[in-house]
Amino acid sequence: MIFIVLLFAVGYMFLIRPRRQRRRRQLQVSKQIEVGDKVLLSSGIIGRVEGFVGDHARIEVAPGVIIEVVRGAVSQRVDEAVDPGDGQGSDRPLR
Repeated sequence: MIFIVLLFAVGYMFLIRPRRQRRRRQLQVSKQIEVGDKVLLSSGIIGRVEGFVGDHARIEVAPGVIIEVVRGAVSQRVDEAVDPGDGQGSDRPLR
């Protein structure tokens, strides 16, 4: 009996609880984004929020190219101060 309770407690701590926290954090981020924010989508696309239509966000991914995604697809806000492409790196092409 104690083994079953212990097994459930371990499962809760390592499976259920982290999933709930991750979902809660994602909902909070999707509610906090505003027009003009630079965001990262769950697919890896980075763009700037142009507006909202219901529960969808309109994201500009390139000049003049706007895509519409569900607000839940926005995984995080991107900090513009960090720019890895500062021109100081190697000139080798990526493989």
